[in-house]
Amino acid sequence: MTDSLEHGLLVPRPWADSPEAQQELGGALRDAAHPLLICDYDGTLAPFHVDKMEARPYPGVVERLERILQGRTQLAFVSGRPIGELMMLLPLAARTEIWGMHGREHRRPDGGTTLLDASQLQRAALNEAQHTLATRGVGDMLERKAASLAVHWRGLQGGGRERIDAVQALAGEVFAGYAGRHALAILQFDGGMELRAEDYTKGHAVRALLGERKAPVVFLGDDTTDEDAFRVVGGARGLALLV
Repeated sequence: MTDSLEHGLLVPRPWADSPEAQQELGGALRDAAHPLLICDYDGTLAPFHVDKMEARPYPGVVERLERILQGRTQLAFVSGRPIGELMMLLPLAARTEIWGMHGREHRRPDGGTTLLDASQLQRAALNEAQHTLATRGVGDMLERKAASLAVHWRGLQGGGRERIDAVQALAGEVFAGYAGRHALAILQFDGGMELRAEDYTKGHAVRALLGERKAPVVFLGDDTTDEDAFRVVGGARGLALLV
């Protein structure tokens, strides 16, 4: 497989353009009794939306996933969203294994759930950052989860670049005071920035899903939050597809 130059970076050729990958992995997927398909949600199966609870799947996605569920492929989801939100937007996910909040929340197909909460030090740091940002005028842009705090500026797209740059700079300034402490790190994503605990990631979730399985695996993701999962899938000789 050859590489190409894109935006000054050396990137691999797309899988669809690689006869070698098509032959090797395509054959393995056809022959496997129970291949595994793991999907991110936002940006992968559904478009981003200013109101996150209006981020419905793209046309045709639900029908295709339903057909997959009825076949021999095992379907699972790994998302930054809380599991409850994902199941509201995509009800068929309740019949699968789900990892939410970047791997901290786990729901088995039988409905049993496990939550790996943030540590006391992580919660204290996130509380401080949330209070600081709220008092500096961006409280309505904040989203707090069990082990992360995000600032969303997607809703400012029509308000001019200057306002977006100001919010981004503020978030970066506040988050920088906590990054590198208590396993907290800054993560940029499409339309925002997040301070989150990195002791559990999507990579941990995918590693748990794979377990000792030998069947081929495919992971669909779209953003930097999926890169940990991409690395795990690649190490298992699976296919990681950037949507």
